Amino acid sequence: AHAFGTLVKRHQAGRASLQDSFAVAHGAALGGARPAQGWSLFSPEAEVQRQGINNPLACWRVTQLNARYELCPTYPRLLVVPRAISDAEVQRAAQFRSGARLPVLSWKDPMGPASICRCSQPMVGVAKARSAEDEALLQAAHSPATPLAAMHALRAAHRARGAAAGAVTCIT
Repeated sequence: AHAFGTLVKRHQAGRASLQDSFAVAHGAALGGARPAQGWSLFSPEAEVQRQGINNPLACWRVTQLNARYELCPTYPRLLVVPRAISDAEVQRAAQFRSGARLPVLSWKDPMGPASICRCSQPMVGVAKARSAEDEALLQAAHSPATPLAAMHALRAAHRARGAAAGAVTCIT
């Protein structure tokens, strides 16, 4: 807040410069990385591993469809999609979305089923077009194919924990 306030005051006085920017002022937090090194600060492979996506029991999988940024140039090269959806379905679903920005996983709780996906608007148009592949992808992302027995065990564990703590637990 202090650095931003200082920058605003200098800008209003006509003395702002690039050196006053938040990025430059706080660049030391990145260990003095040079701009060319910025591409190595984030590893998609390490992020997939951290989120537990490589687990064979995970409901998500990594697809290489965007390895050359040809499917969707504004998405990363590694895309995480529901395991129940084939690459062919992913490609068809992308055709139904603006900029081919199909629903893909952005974040997943490594210890649980919570997840956040991102996408652009579907190209429904005035004819109210639909895409079976897009709908299947959304459905698979919304309700991952967790084995029923494991889901019942998870519910029981959450209820037991909630009851022991005196909390109300709601799992669907």
